[in-house]
Parts: sequence; C-alpha cells; structure tokens
Amino acid sequence: MKAFGDPARAENYSTAEQIAGVVFEAATDGKKQLRYIAGKDAKILYAKRLEVGDEEFRAQIKTSFLE
Repeated sequence: MKAFGDPARAENYSTAEQIAGVVFEAATDGKKQLRYIAGKDAKILYAKRLEVGDEEFRAQIKTSFLE
C-alpha cells in the first residue's frame, strides 16, 4: 500500500477524466479491440509488460504490491 501513497508516483496516475474518456472510446468506437490504455501510468506499465513478457511482469507486480 506504500506504493499507492507515494506522492511522486501520484503525479502520473490516470485521472478519472482520462479513464472515462477511454471507457467512452471503447464503448463507442466500433472496434473489437481488447485493451485500451488510459493515462501515463498505464502506458508505462503496459510498455513494461510488453518489454519483459507476461510472466515476468506478473512476478514484478506481485513483488511490488503483494509481498
């Protein structure tokens, strides 16, 4: 939980407006797209996931947030 309360990290958090915009886009764009990325924080995490692969990314998230 310490990671969520870090003010430096909070500067990059997706805003409610960004998320709402992406949800609206997903609901109305007519695409069969699976993933939509909202905000700088999500873009950073998604790029990291693509870089290291799914299994390593899950392991890193688990270490960061659950241990």
